[in-house]
Amino acid sequence: MKNDELVSIIIPVYNSAKYIDSTIKSIEEQTYKNYEAIFIDDNSQDNSVDIIKKYMQNNNQIKIIKLNRHRGVSIARNIGIRRAKGRYLTFLDSDDIWLKNKLESQIDFMNKKNCEFAYCSFEYMNDSGTKATKPVKIKEKLNYNQALSNIRILTITAIIDLNKIPKRYCYMPNEMNEDVLTWWKILKKGYTAYGQNEVLAYYRKTKNSRSSNKYITVFYRWKAYRKIEKLRLLKSIKYFINYILNAIIKRTSNMSQIERITDIQVAVSTQNLKNDREVDELIKKMNIVSKYLIINQVNQEKIDIKNENVITKNEKGLSKSRNNVINNANEKIVLLADDDVIYNNEYKKIMLKYWNKYNDADIICFYIESKNKKRKIKKIRNQKVNWINAMKVQSVEISFKKESILKNQLYFNENFGIGTSLNRGEEQIFLYEALRKKLKVLFINKKIGEVLQISSNWHSYKYDEKFFLVQGKIFKQMSPKYYKLLIWQYAIRKYLMYRKDISFYGCLKNMFKA
Repeated sequence: MKNDELVSIIIPVYNSAKYIDSTIKSIEEQTYKNYEAIFIDDNSQDNSVDIIKKYMQNNNQIKIIKLNRHRGVSIARNIGIRRAKGRYLTFLDSDDIWLKNKLESQIDFMNKKNCEFAYCSFEYMNDSGTKATKPVKIKEKLNYNQALSNIRILTITAIIDLNKIPKRYCYMPNEMNEDVLTWWKILKKGYTAYGQNEVLAYYRKTKNSRSSNKYITVFYRWKAYRKIEKLRLLKSIKYFINYILNAIIKRTSNMSQIERITDIQVAVSTQNLKNDREVDELIKKMNIVSKYLIINQVNQEKIDIKNENVITKNEKGLSKSRNNVINNANEKIVLLADDDVIYNNEYKKIMLKYWNKYNDADIICFYIESKNKKRKIKKIRNQKVNWINAMKVQSVEISFKKESILKNQLYFNENFGIGTSLNRGEEQIFLYEALRKKLKVLFINKKIGEVLQISSNWHSYKYDEKFFLVQGKIFKQMSPKYYKLLIWQYAIRKYLMYRKDISFYGCLKNMFKA
């Protein structure tokens, strides 16, 4: 490995376990293989270090420096810079992602331009990884005066040739906007930054990120002009006004581009529809006013349906139907439905409101009132779905972001659900698996419809021994480790529901027997 071709990647880490897997993978997938990845753990309190060490076992290009107390991102980066051995210096944050050709493309660009400092275009993404619709535009060149009022050199896009720019210029001050101050320092020495208008990085914009607090950012920018760059008052005002105007343009043209959800797709699981007239009647009965997809399971051959929104399958099983939804839905947001749900007139408006409000969610459950008195579901307040309240959610209350479900390979267990011998529980198993994979699951206590669950083609069961044998298997599948606790809580919590059909002892015995 030739040292003058080596790229040193500096990655500060602080409680980044939620995202760091994808960050490390984006490094390992680089087409330019001559790198060292220096992770500086800023005394994380989660399992970030364990995740990094797991990758270190198979990749000796990954290094870690552990700090014994929390020092802040600037000091962490500076420690990494001090250890860097490469010709090229670049940065990546522990919740952001590079495209696989990022290093190769930038080094080629620098060689063609014969430049010492380069940066590239990027896209914003939200907490769940949803990308913006357009890349952030950048300038072809930036000198010091231009950078004072309009600088879009994101830290994760910058790369510096240490053969041309001394390493001492790259150390970052322990101040807010430390990266901007560093670029100013370099450019003030007479260097020029060259922009490559190619998206090579994704920057995660979260609600808790430092840059999300605009008031603090603006205050520190003014302080930077006056106290750090020591500009005169009129010059400071000039650059500050330009900075504000550029910031407004940047925010409206880029962050607003995180795609707003404008429609949802209701995915109906049903059986034995024979023709388009029956399809139209079902849509009308359910009061569906958005896009829709129907999975029509049949046990006969003579089907005359031309509607392109209907998929007919010669198979049986509600979980199979749900999985066909996941694979075939063509809208970003999908709402699961059975053929006995009736939606209210505002369901689409309600769903769009909350999906756009919580655009980092992976699954949002909305309240569907059950009209079957034997299975009356109490409302849940607006909250995150957790291991306990997940058991109160009905499958027809689940809507999901298709991209997240496919990315995490999350499907319904086809051994469970109506149409199998284990005739229910598929939604709880699905939600528990989502929670295990750390997806963001919310429950919104806004009624979007009603369900009868007495006239449906899907639901028919009673509280007998078989019911509790099945329930025991469901709990074992939901949590192989804690299924005993789930059995006990269910037997106690649901006693008034089943007491006329089976004793408390019989309930427990059959669930444990399963």
